[in-house]
Amino acid sequence: MSAPENSATQRGRILRVLLEARGDWIPSPTIAAIAQQYNARLFELRRLNFRIENRTEERNGIRCSWFRLVPGPVQVEPSAAPSAERVDSINSQTKPAGDVTSLPQQETLPFFPLRRSLMPEQDFNAPVERRVLATAFIHPETFEKFRSISTWFDDRRHKIIWNAMHVARNIQGRIDMMTVSEELEHRGYLDEVGGIAYLSALLDSLDPNERPLAVVAEWRSRRSQGQ
Repeated sequence: MSAPENSATQRGRILRVLLEARGDWIPSPTIAAIAQQYNARLFELRRLNFRIENRTEERNGIRCSWFRLVPGPVQVEPSAAPSAERVDSINSQTKPAGDVTSLPQQETLPFFPLRRSLMPEQDFNAPVERRVLATAFIHPETFEKFRSISTWFDDRRHKIIWNAMHVARNIQGRIDMMTVSEELEHRGYLDEVGGIAYLSALLDSLDPNERPLAVVAEWRSRRSQGQ
């Protein structure tokens, strides 16, 4: 018999179902099948700044309810597009010379690498990188404070997710799992970075009470020490 799922795993599975619905309503029995205490898991997701709406109605004397995930309220003001120097830096680390990915003409955005194995070719501190990504999802208002660290990622999957945050920010004016997963899917990278399951699982790596800048400070310290 497999061990019972913990609350973080249940929370991630519920988030995955809501994300895959792309804003459609999910009946409560579907969510209850994941966690009997699904209201507690939904409460935790709301504390993590996810906007989850619910509606109820009575059908044949039975009260029915549905839930859906909607884009977060945090609006990130698009600023000047990344400089050519910065784009070249990202490109040199993620994309072979001579290959150019087609991107919208009106935006100068980070390049995405060719669709090949996204596993890193060297050791890296994956847990810290996942915490940084989770911080950006949970606290998108702090993105401007550490948006220049994209070249620090050793795991190319994480670099792609981070670059997708830039794209979502510049095009949709918002950074959340819905907009970022849409940009990844549009460019054909969602499945290759691990899909919505991997994006939602990023939250398990972060303590909701942890200060976002403390995460970045820790990563900055580790990188400066060559870890």
